Amino acid sequence: MRTALLPLLALSFNAVAQCPFDPTIEPADMILCPNEQGELSTQVYDTYQWYKNGELLPDETAQSLFVDQYTDAGSEFTVEVTLNGCTEMSPPVLVDGWAFLPIYTIHGGDEPHSIVNEGEAHYCPGDTLTLTIGMSDPVHITWYRNGQVLQGAEGPVLAITTTGYYTCSAAPGICPNALQYLGVEVAAIFDEEQQPTISANDAGELCASPTGTSYQWYLNGAPLAGSDAACIPVGAQGSYTVFVDQGLPCQVLSEPFLATGVGERSTVGLVVVQDPAHQRLSVQAGGRTLANGGWTIMDALGRRVLEGTLQGEGWIGTSALGTGTYLLQLDGTDLRPVRFIKP
Repeated sequence: MRTALLPLLALSFNAVAQCPFDPTIEPADMILCPNEQGELSTQVYDTYQWYKNGELLPDETAQSLFVDQYTDAGSEFTVEVTLNGCTEMSPPVLVDGWAFLPIYTIHGGDEPHSIVNEGEAHYCPGDTLTLTIGMSDPVHITWYRNGQVLQGAEGPVLAITTTGYYTCSAAPGICPNALQYLGVEVAAIFDEEQQPTISANDAGELCASPTGTSYQWYLNGAPLAGSDAACIPVGAQGSYTVFVDQGLPCQVLSEPFLATGVGERSTVGLVVVQDPAHQRLSVQAGGRTLANGGWTIMDALGRRVLEGTLQGEGWIGTSALGTGTYLLQLDGTDLRPVRFIKP
């Protein structure tokens, strides 16, 4: 009986015996970028048959198999191979794919003073809007302004100080060929400053223009008490500025207006004021129009350095004078010489 069973035992062993090889698929950890293709392959055998998610792939009977991110990401692949009449199936391999959030921008910097027309942000001159690409390790960055490439702007953060419509494109560093476009434009409008000007009138006053709802005057940077008026008397020589509230955004101080010669007036209130560029003098006297007559400018030693005749509005050009202290004499009048300083 024992001898008779031996052939049966040998037959049972052969029925469950495996092939003397173990096929595998490489790479075992494929992750594809958007729109990317990859290649799976196995070792050299006599025949091959590939499967996707357990389903036979017709005509895929080569040693390698090309896979595509769009159609194959998230699927498992196996390959059945035959060598010397013995057939074996490989372990499955998952083909995965990278998925990214759409590109976006993070807004920073100064806050806009208003937002109109469905997101059009308005800023004042001197403000800065920053746009930061919301993507991990972005590469191949391009910024655009009004549809044109911003040359030299290749970083993930863009500082904006001029009016325009901005957008960008970039790719994640792990998939540098997967370029994404923002798809929208960020509108940044930088409005003009509302800056008043100062002029001197015939009454020896400084006046702000345009008019506003309130005023604040400054002398040498210090606020002047009780100066909520469009015009103020010149009580001391120095640098005058004014803030005019017109109820508008982007309101700023005026340019400085330098008043000199104050305190050396005659009985008719002569005032000498230099324009902001220090290129000419304005000569006014209360109750009198100084439109005619000669004038002389002397230096600190009493030497004549300039002379001429008043014309029209009473301006005297001083661009030829160097820095220093001078005396202005109006010829043929009872006005005392007026001292002024040329910066």
